[in-house]
Amino acid sequence: MATKRKTPLLRFRGFSEEWEKHKLKDIINYIVDNRGKNPAYYCDFGIPVIDNFMIGDTYPDLEKANRYIDEELFNNFIRKYNQPDDILITLVGNGIGKVSLFPDKKAVIIQNTLGLRSESNDKKFCYYTLLSKQDDVVALDRGMAQPSIRQDELLDLEIYTTSDFEEKKISAFVFTIDNLISLQKKKYKKLVATKRALFEKMFPKNGDDAAPLRFKGYESAWQKKILGKIGTTYTGLSGKTKDDFGHGEARFVTYVNVFKNPIADIKGVDFVEIDASQNIVKSGDVLFTTSSETPEEVGMSSVWLV
Repeated sequence: MATKRKTPLLRFRGFSEEWEKHKLKDIINYIVDNRGKNPAYYCDFGIPVIDNFMIGDTYPDLEKANRYIDEELFNNFIRKYNQPDDILITLVGNGIGKVSLFPDKKAVIIQNTLGLRSESNDKKFCYYTLLSKQDDVVALDRGMAQPSIRQDELLDLEIYTTSDFEEKKISAFVFTIDNLISLQKKKYKKLVATKRALFEKMFPKNGDDAAPLRFKGYESAWQKKILGKIGTTYTGLSGKTKDDFGHGEARFVTYVNVFKNPIADIKGVDFVEIDASQNIVKSGDVLFTTSSETPEEVGMSSVWLV
């Protein structure tokens, strides 16, 4: 019978001692638990409440908060307060088991979320440890009507720790990568915003015959045409049963591929039994979702460029 390793497969040079096994409660010195009741009111601005949907990234984005409390509630209603880099973990509702670090800004947690503080171990190392054990944490779900994790079972979770120096070295290394990811996400958001702004100006508005923003050398009016008259249309698979899918010599572009990707992903295809009555997708074809369970998912488009 194989035994669990007490050392990681990958380590920094100079570390060779075995890691020590503990229960989570052995390294947690303080618990921030404001669950039990909601405040009498919320505010439109003020001190942000960190809700479940905000937890999951290294730090919650406080700009996403949609509930706030004022100073009076902060001083008189909140029972316990978080410190920077406390671990936040969702115990009830959607996203149970997700973890984040508490930001270095004034904010609070109330329902469904627990704050954990370790003063004996590196805080970020404890956070990354819980992140690495997320499957084990989610497996603690005991909810019936909605997902939930009991605090005592969470604190009984087995974890491994090492020397303070190694913990700090690991957490600093991973945190650097997290910062790089965060920077890339910000760049991505800026590019998306730039694209959206250009789209607004590079295509004519209803009733206009030219776009507000054009490349140099183009001044003639745009021509209005009916979409169905600039090409031919064809439908997707027809006459197929569930027994035809998952095997065969042909492949089809999946609904999810069209729905999620403005440019269809070549990997977003699946096998299907071939027959001569089906239409062939060609490079440059624009594909549309024509039906769905919700109106918002109808009319999404994707271009096939393979």
